Order: sequence, then C-alpha cells, then structure tokens
Amino acid sequence: MSISLSCRELGMECPFVTEGETEEVVLDSFMRHVQTEHTGDWFEGEEIYQAASAVVHEKAA
Repeated sequence: MSISLSCRELGMECPFVTEGETEEVVLDSFMRHVQTEHTGDWFEGEEIYQAASAVVHEKAA
C-alpha cells in the first residue's frame, strides 16, 4: 500500500506530493521538503509535523 501526502492537503499553495510505503517514510520526506521550501509558512516544525501526522495516519488506516 502506498501512502501520499501533499502540501495542498495542509493548506499550502504548493504542488509537492510525497509517497511511500510507511507513515514514517512519508513524514520524513514531507518534513525535509517543508524545512527547505516553507520556512516562513509555519511558526514551529512541531505544528506542521502534528498536522501532517494526522493526515497520514488517517490515510494509512
């Protein structure tokens, strides 16, 4: 099963989408992207991580 996560799912105007077999792989890839491309979009890394985790977890279920 492949899981995906996009910036648009979290309200960002960005075409980035990442896919992987596990939640961990998807979240790692997504957070690397956010840290390099969206440094001014979020106040804290933990905030975006929690939002992304919730979306990915729902998809994996």
